[in-house]
Amino acid sequence: MTLRATQVFMTRFLREPEFREQCRAEGVARFQQELGLDDAEVAMIAAVDLDQYEHAATSVRDQRAGRTYTVFGALIDELRLYVDYDRLYLEYDRVYSAGWWQRFAETRRFETFATDFIVRNGLPEYLIDLARLCASITKVADTPKALPEGSTTDPAGLKAVAPTFRASLRRPFEVRVYRHDVLRLLDDPRYREGLAPKRTRVLIQRDWRQHKRSRLFPLDEEPLVAALAEGPASALELGERLPEWSYAQILAGLSDLYADKVVHLEVPAESVAEYTR
Repeated sequence: MTLRATQVFMTRFLREPEFREQCRAEGVARFQQELGLDDAEVAMIAAVDLDQYEHAATSVRDQRAGRTYTVFGALIDELRLYVDYDRLYLEYDRVYSAGWWQRFAETRRFETFATDFIVRNGLPEYLIDLARLCASITKVADTPKALPEGSTTDPAGLKAVAPTFRASLRRPFEVRVYRHDVLRLLDDPRYREGLAPKRTRVLIQRDWRQHKRSRLFPLDEEPLVAALAEGPASALELGERLPEWSYAQILAGLSDLYADKVVHLEVPAESVAEYTR
């Protein structure tokens, strides 16, 4: 069997359930012309124990399912309450039989498939919010970090925050609006009982303290983060967005966010020496 024939046959047998079924029912010769095989190659493939390939195909699907769970685990756990999820995933694997090793594309595929399934089958709509949240968390975590321009950003040894320092949320981040309080649902699964729509804004930010992780901020409970989501600003400018906050409160909040690697601080070049050790 040539390397080309091996690759073509193995790829289709491992990834396409219908192709496997047809091979077993009709024999490999049925696909001789389609695969571009010669008689010797057909004979060699036909002599292989297809049960071994079937086992390999199951292993590949299990690996894919495991990767899907790492992204959509919160959604999948909830879906299991309403449907036979294993059967649902088999259908997903059949419909999308290629390209699953590309995590970003795979995330979009499963989000599309899952949300369509939820709507078509009349499942609780909070599941759609979970699907969107899981997808956004992965998208943001996989997006490269982006530093703001300027050599005076985050100078080493910064010992205090002054009102004129300009703060900006570390990137990447997204602000998403959900129809349900998905963050409370993640903390307390019992919240699903009698769950009613509640518009909820969430900032999803790549975590600069860990590798490829995201962090979540409920903006209705984080007014300073919500104000910064409108755009970079100094403490003086943030005072315009948060008139109920004193400047001392804003400066203290910015100090905490800077220490927690949520924001960058841009220091005027002429002030760097004064505010660094």
